[in-house]
Amino acid sequence: MEAFEGTYEGHLEHYLGCKIARDPVAGITTLSQKHYAEEILRSHGFWDIPPRNTPMKPNTRLSKDYCDPNPKQDFHRTYRGIVRSLGYLVTMTRPDLAWPYSELRKYVQFPGIAHMEAAEHVLRYLRDTWNESITYTRRSRKPNELWGWVDDDWAGDTDTRRSHTSYMLMMNDRPIFWKSLHQDNVSLSTSEAHFVASKGPLSS
Repeated sequence: MEAFEGTYEGHLEHYLGCKIARDPVAGITTLSQKHYAEEILRSHGFWDIPPRNTPMKPNTRLSKDYCDPNPKQDFHRTYRGIVRSLGYLVTMTRPDLAWPYSELRKYVQFPGIAHMEAAEHVLRYLRDTWNESITYTRRSRKPNELWGWVDDDWAGDTDTRRSHTSYMLMMNDRPIFWKSLHQDNVSLSTSEAHFVASKGPLSS
């Protein structure tokens, strides 16, 4: 305020649809999109359905072989809407949805029944975890130290045989950045896939 003209409206409580709650006594800040998650579920008719405890079915591998070259308009619109909504959750507060989102978004142009079933499974998982949030605290085992995890598969994409990399960066015991994406090139071995995965987050 000393450098630029402006007004102070108090502590930030909402940012792009993300609710920000603070407890100054305990030194805790919580980021939550549970209201948005509930809106997604209700709009797609998945609020009153049996939930699932995994974001995708075990051993699920989507493929372009399941694509519909001429999906019906309503079907196409619904699929795109689900994927777009999940993407917003992933960007803000839900790293656990990063991998299924990265898989589903590959087929937004020509989704098929198998892709829709996978998207609906994610919604069932979201119903089970709709009120999850990220809580940041001043108390940390590693204060202000940046660290993280990285993992990959080898040739996991059935369409391109590219490997998949996922990583999460942490600070003060909480996630601050995460990503799940395909590697740019085809790795010829698990060692090469590991090498590419380990260099990716650091070089980014």
